[in-house]
Amino acid sequence: MSIESTLNDLIQLPRNFSVCRDASIHSLLQESGYFAVHKAVTEDAIHDALREHPELVSDWIDFSDSKRASSGWFLRRGATGYQVGHYSDHEPVEYLDELTACAAFIKREIEDIRTDGHRP
Repeated sequence: MSIESTLNDLIQLPRNFSVCRDASIHSLLQESGYFAVHKAVTEDAIHDALREHPELVSDWIDFSDSKRASSGWFLRRGATGYQVGHYSDHEPVEYLDELTACAAFIKREIEDIRTDGHRP
């Protein structure tokens, strides 16, 4: 599986997860090939993939909102842009650009999923 194919699958994870309700987000991430190439998948590479499909940013915001968790990473619209943060931290990072914010969130979220194989 190529990195481009993996990136395409990655940016579509929330959409695929909503369609394949019998699959876990962990299994979908594994099927994308991410585990084998995780070091090569950078925020910049994710940003470039999102540039081709900016409509997927709203899927990631919805995914973050629907997690219903009091821990982990979040992506949300802020007063002047977008915020990416971890519930255990006090100050989220503010981004003016939605693609940059989304890429930062995706990388952090998928790394948490990769390293914590017990997520539903």
